[in-house]
Amino acid sequence: MEYKVKTTTSTPSPPIPIHLPTMLSNSPPSSSSSPPSQSPTPFPSPSQGSPSAAPPSPPPPPPPVVVSPCAACKILRRRCVEKCVLAPYFPPTDPLKFTIAHRVFGASNIIKFLQVA
Repeated sequence: MEYKVKTTTSTPSPPIPIHLPTMLSNSPPSSSSSPPSQSPTPFPSPSQGSPSAAPPSPPPPPPPVVVSPCAACKILRRRCVEKCVLAPYFPPTDPLKFTIAHRVFGASNIIKFLQVA
């Protein structure tokens, strides 16, 4: 028994352009014969500015950024607070720097030195 396999190659089709209307656009997504100043818009244009018009709402706040604790807090296994005394001197990318200082001076002495300074 012989089977003949027919293979076809297809050329990739070009991407289909998608038009998404934006809120910043003063004209409707489809072209029309009426001038833009007569088309209904959700926000008044600057030339039609009225004193009673409410300003657009502010953008939503950005999502909270997860910051890794400083190298000292990682090694000491403690929570790195926003005003951590050790964070400016021991960034999370360089844990060896704190390890060496910790062996020489001790964590409590390092914290004491930095709080006085």
